[in-house]
Amino acid sequence: MKDVYMSRLDETAGFLPAEVKDRLTCLLRSMPDDLHALHGDIHPNNIMISGGNLTVIDLHNLSTGNRVFDFGSLFVSLSAFNEICPENVKFLGIDPDTDRRIYRGLLRHCFGDYDSDIEDRINAAGYMRMIYILAVRLAGAEKYNAGIENAVKNLADICGRVQGLAV
Repeated sequence: MKDVYMSRLDETAGFLPAEVKDRLTCLLRSMPDDLHALHGDIHPNNIMISGGNLTVIDLHNLSTGNRVFDFGSLFVSLSAFNEICPENVKFLGIDPDTDRRIYRGLLRHCFGDYDSDIEDRINAAGYMRMIYILAVRLAGAEKYNAGIENAVKNLADICGRVQGLAV
């Protein structure tokens, strides 16, 4: 997944200040190799309940890497998109307050009393993903320009604080 993010960073370089792209490149390159199984596009619509069991679907982005990337994906779908896109509720079918409770609960379950550094690392991966989605996959949709600008600003702030991305 680290390689995927490096490639996406190249595709979105025109939206990032050079120093932010350089810092993100350095942070990604310095991540140790990690063999955690990653979904690659995890969000509530890719989790089904069948016979009382949770089943993860849509596995075409299955990969390996640090779990920061899957948590970043959750951050985008459960938090960041709600900031810029009110119709996100239509996509997930969950109201923003419930999204936040689910997201915070997952972080507490997986990281215990997590600190702002862990959240910054996850948010950095999430904002990189968000910029890619808005600027490349939804290219030309001017209604997302403010979202791209917001994600770039937040990413620049985070880059000044984190010493690594791995969680």
